[in-house]
Amino acid sequence: MKHYLTAAFLFFLSACKTQDPGPSTGGGPTDVGNPQGEVVSQVVGASGGTLESSDGSVRLEIPAGALSSDTRISIQPISNEAPNGVGLAYRFLPDGTQFHKPARLTMSFRGASSAAYDPIRIAFQDKDAFWYPAEEVSANGDTREVTVSMPHFSDWSVVEMQQLENIHLQGDKGFLDLGESAEFQVLELEPLTPGKPLKRRPATVRMWEVTGSGNGTIQANGNSAVYTAPTTLPQQNPVVITVEVKLGSSVAHLVLSKEIFVGASSGTFFIDGQRYTCTKVNLVEDDNWLSIDGGFPGGGIVLEIQDKRTGTFAFGQNWVPGSGAGGVNLSLPDGRHFEHYKYCGDDLLMTKGKITIERYKPGNYAIGSFSGNVIHLHQDNCSIGPLISGTFFAKVP
Repeated sequence: MKHYLTAAFLFFLSACKTQDPGPSTGGGPTDVGNPQGEVVSQVVGASGGTLESSDGSVRLEIPAGALSSDTRISIQPISNEAPNGVGLAYRFLPDGTQFHKPARLTMSFRGASSAAYDPIRIAFQDKDAFWYPAEEVSANGDTREVTVSMPHFSDWSVVEMQQLENIHLQGDKGFLDLGESAEFQVLELEPLTPGKPLKRRPATVRMWEVTGSGNGTIQANGNSAVYTAPTTLPQQNPVVITVEVKLGSSVAHLVLSKEIFVGASSGTFFIDGQRYTCTKVNLVEDDNWLSIDGGFPGGGIVLEIQDKRTGTFAFGQNWVPGSGAGGVNLSLPDGRHFEHYKYCGDDLLMTKGKITIERYKPGNYAIGSFSGNVIHLHQDNCSIGPLISGTFFAKVP
């Protein structure tokens, strides 16, 4: 169900003493985003059409009558330079295209700091590199998508009114070594005015917290804080940092959160009810492949995906041509070897399963899970074997 943005999500607290926001920051032009990933193009004519970005996070619906002639429309993911931008930004081409009827733009905000959908907006960058708020934005809290009428092409991004961001976190990899520290801050957008550029300012913070015991410590200083990871692996990984932000002059607040993985990469999987733990899991990136390589005493597991993005990738009988196939290769300490397919004479025997990449930062890390059946590669075996399932946090070595 879709909702227009309201303040209905707010939690009401008793009044408490908080630090006032500091002076405005930003408001001027920003850098222009650089291409990040595959561009998608399609010719759209007077009858209209629909395009999706290569990562599935953006959908553009062009109505009939919006264009007067056939036009090659493109969506290019780019690095996000918008104030309080969420995820990637997107460049719509040809730049400057004006529609006779507004197009409909839908963008995912799954990477936002808040679970609420009310603080979510969409902004666009003009030819002078200033960012401006789009008008009449609506959000869907169930699908975590936000929609707006799009009168023209330029660079567009989801933005959030309040944002918890890291100042230093291993080159923005999203994880910390044991005992390492990282600084965070909360910045908010000033009240939005149509036709005026976005400006940021320090938010008024009520409380910082690290969830769970033994998961590290946090030292707060107004709208910023320093988190220090524990010296041993935390019981909960990723660690969750939360912060309560005061909203304007009311007693309402918004809770923001960020997940931080601590320590070395790791993975756990089960086969035939037996648990195996990989103390190190490498992420290997090829031209068009991702490989998740985990080792454990006497064995190892390799997950392969013929794609480089987040999503769910089937292997074996579940695979759909063109969807980016996945695969499993497993060796156990007892000498048994398993894969997701095997030739029995001239016949190809295939299992059923899937690999899900929940988060992926190229050149850095991948987080996800897998499940399905595998086949024992004994020369006399021609039947589908046991169930396997697991999770992984893989880093580029």
